[in-house]
Amino acid sequence: MSKPENVYHMSRQLWKGNNLPPLQKKIVLCLAEKGPQTINETVQNIKHHYKPTWIAFNSLEKKGLIRKINSKIYRGRQYPQFWLSEEGIILSLVEGASKEALLEKVEAFYPDNRNLHAFLDFASIFNPEIWK
Repeated sequence: MSKPENVYHMSRQLWKGNNLPPLQKKIVLCLAEKGPQTINETVQNIKHHYKPTWIAFNSLEKKGLIRKINSKIYRGRQYPQFWLSEEGIILSLVEGASKEALLEKVEAFYPDNRNLHAFLDFASIFNPEIWK
């Protein structure tokens, strides 16, 4: 009798901090520092060009590191604002984002996620190398 195949598999590849391109890392850290932003706001903050930033946003969203969290109305049109997902928050912490700033934003944007709040509280105890 053969062994049953593993029925559990990942539907998407897990991120690895050292595999993110520099622009994507820059976006993750910018969002961690400044909070939810539209793509245009991020382009201005990181002083980059729109098209590669737009492509990087799409890639980060597919990886599950950012998500649409709000909308901003500008000149009668709605533009999505993005912020970090739970995985994105952990990655930004590994990449050197401020724990205090993250905790403040997590309380605002993920008020019911007590596990994430506790994780950030405990993260200050551990060396950042542990997360890598």
